[in-house]
Amino acid sequence: MIVSYKNELVNNRIVGTFCSKCETKFLPPRPMCAICNNDNLSSIEFKGTGVIVGFTKVAVVPSSMSKAGFGADNPYWTCIICLEEGVNIPAVLDLDGYNKAIKPFIGMSVKIEFGCKSEIYFKPL
Repeated sequence: MIVSYKNELVNNRIVGTFCSKCETKFLPPRPMCAICNNDNLSSIEFKGTGVIVGFTKVAVVPSSMSKAGFGADNPYWTCIICLEEGVNIPAVLDLDGYNKAIKPFIGMSVKIEFGCKSEIYFKPL
């Protein structure tokens, strides 16, 4: 299920699952509803727009982000994004090409940026 989720990201789609019994949405997708235990979930495509509901600056970075050029001298922002459909997901906020004075804030409108391997990056709208 996670492999198909990552493949969809490569195809510029965010696909999760939807439980028609209790109307809960999941991202990443799961085989069974965590709310009502229904195992007959359907696929749902998310638009990829939402707002920041939490964020933090990361300067002590994992090796994968260090290889991408991030570190103490070039920290990155990790955020919790509430998608329009009501699902919260963790993501990296990509501020490349923006004025260095731009900082994330609660309520900032963002949109997914595809083309970042199987990771989820968002940019301000």
